[in-house]
Amino acid sequence: MFRIDFSIPEKTFLLEKSRKLEIMDIEDITYWCFLAQIHFKTPSQSLLLLTEASLFQIVDGLSVAMKKISTENGSQTLIDDRYGGFIMYIEKTEELILISEEFKRIMFQIPIKDFIEGVKDFISSVIIQTKILFPNLNLNQNYINAVKNWETET
Repeated sequence: MFRIDFSIPEKTFLLEKSRKLEIMDIEDITYWCFLAQIHFKTPSQSLLLLTEASLFQIVDGLSVAMKKISTENGSQTLIDDRYGGFIMYIEKTEELILISEEFKRIMFQIPIKDFIEGVKDFISSVIIQTKILFPNLNLNQNYINAVKNWETET
């Protein structure tokens, strides 16, 4: 089964709790880094590890990819790290999702069904965990709207 896991280092968590999360604009929320690690994997293999990634940018990009996958054949989504850490492409073929990361020169394929399940679980987990870790985000209308958008697209 395809999974996407994430972690936020405790040091980063403690530092980020001091931000005024309830007033961040959507751009700040999207590119908020956390120094998160995002790990794409199967039970038997590590496929891609992104370090110091903007967690919500990945969530947003994957939710866009999900929408395209359900509506377009041969669609492609680009998730380009604002700070130059990675450039990831997600492309739908007839029965597979092709994911590639340009800088690490990593490419892998997974069945569409596995990709959809993995992304849904990942986005749900990110929403739940960040609401717990950063409760003031729940007071930010930009974040609330982003979550609604992510949930709708998946």
